Amino acid sequence: MFGMPSMTMAFDWAAAKPVQPTTQQMAMTASQQASWQTLQNLWGTQQAAQPNTDKFVFVIANPNTNEPKKFIFELKPGQQTRDSVIVKNEADVPLTFNLYGADGTKTKQGTFALCTKNEQPKDIGKWINFDQKQVTLNPSEQRLINFTIAIPSDTPLGDYSGGVAAEKSQTDTNNPNLVIAVRIGLRVDVKVTDNPQPITKKYTVISNNPFFQVYFWASLLLFVASAGVLVWAYIKEKRQKKKHWKL
Repeated sequence: MFGMPSMTMAFDWAAAKPVQPTTQQMAMTASQQASWQTLQNLWGTQQAAQPNTDKFVFVIANPNTNEPKKFIFELKPGQQTRDSVIVKNEADVPLTFNLYGADGTKTKQGTFALCTKNEQPKDIGKWINFDQKQVTLNPSEQRLINFTIAIPSDTPLGDYSGGVAAEKSQTDTNNPNLVIAVRIGLRVDVKVTDNPQPITKKYTVISNNPFFQVYFWASLLLFVASAGVLVWAYIKEKRQKKKHWKL
């Protein structure tokens, strides 16, 4: 192959990449070395040409000031509140995400983890409900998605841990019977108490709900118009006083 009659170059077809030559094979002619380099370059080009089909971002839209990497809520039994996440597709192809709440669990090593989508939730995973449970985003597109967390009225007081997750699934190209799921989870800590304290947020998020956007811009326009009328009235009054003084 590639003008190397005196030497067989190995190629691992299962891994789809050239195999490093043995010590005996290292004694190549200049032509053989050039051929080996050409094969490696072809492999690198094939790798670079593969599209990115997995990368995405899942973050808290409006983090709290104390622990910004997780949601923190303090609520009474029977109380509910709203919050938001941002999902961004950083892949080269459109991606579809499933959004859901999940209970917390422990790994064998004792670290915190989230239950899977198929596990029946008992608390936080059951309390959280997304406005959009599934969303499809084009490359580089991002979306703010709201959710409600509602505490049942008969919930015992105490601390609960769980989370929210964005998950994408795709069928394996080599095995149609195998489905590969990739997800990102965000921790949610809830304190159910009779005396909930307010959680300070970093900033205010404007909802992507069309009603709220129209309300925001209409309110802003009304404010600007009112300010303009006041300025015009002030200038007019000044002119009238000045004219009166001249008389």
